[in-house]
Amino acid sequence: MSAVCCSSTPSRSIDGNTNGGKNQNSCVESSNAGVNWYSIDIYTSINITVFRIYGRTDCCWDVTAEYSIYAGNDVSVSGMFTDNDLCVAPVAGRFIGPAGPVDFVCHQLTLARKIIFKVDNKGFRMCEFQISSSDCPYCPSDSISPAGSITNTACQCNTG
Repeated sequence: MSAVCCSSTPSRSIDGNTNGGKNQNSCVESSNAGVNWYSIDIYTSINITVFRIYGRTDCCWDVTAEYSIYAGNDVSVSGMFTDNDLCVAPVAGRFIGPAGPVDFVCHQLTLARKIIFKVDNKGFRMCEFQISSSDCPYCPSDSISPAGSITNTACQCNTG
């Protein structure tokens, strides 16, 4: 993650908690200047088909605007935007709002282990980031991962 803000921790966006309230300890926030990015390394390449993003529901949803999503196998900071595929291009006026999760289909079937969410010259607020794949479908809504878990091993959901 490029810059954490407001006492948030990056693992909050992949903890299974989709609550959009900042005071629920489920969101991650960045600073509001420069290029801000958040990356997820799933440690194995899978066919990425859909990204599902949950945003803030209590305020500030317009801060995360004109974002893009990259996916690929280059795990280096220097190559994350040049050597990975642009799956979701930035669109003026598009933001992650309070209406519920937003699903994005990757423009091309992408075999990737690294996913990068990028916002230029703005901050971002994200409460949950999920990946769907032809290899691994979404986990059921009533499943959770153990506290502190940041990886999904062998595409298995932890029921809870």
